[in-house]
Amino acid sequence: MSDKIHVSNLILHAHHGVFTEEKALGQKFELDIICTLDSRPFAGKDDYSCAVCYGSLCQIAEDVSNAGPYALIEKLGHEIALSILKHHESIESATVIIRKPSAPVPQIVSYMGVEITRDRTDIAT
Repeated sequence: MSDKIHVSNLILHAHHGVFTEEKALGQKFELDIICTLDSRPFAGKDDYSCAVCYGSLCQIAEDVSNAGPYALIEKLGHEIALSILKHHESIESATVIIRKPSAPVPQIVSYMGVEITRDRTDIAT
């Protein structure tokens, strides 16, 4: 059995993208983070000291984003997921959904986005 932690609609301003204007001006990115883990060790005891801090997931995403810029949001999602796994041993897998509402396309869209999932097998030993 795997439980899930959700962070929904974390908003970051960043300078990711392929085009010079995206890197110069920056834009809004919306992120969801979903982590699978077994919460029984801390949920059963109601012990925060063993739990995954939701704020730390947000901080990891922000830190990885600030380490950019990245041309591809696929790369950004990959790096965030790996960093989450490296920082939190209890997390079995991390899914990062990135929405880019201001993607530079001529069509009218709500957003363009990616969904990246990584698990413990993706961490190089």
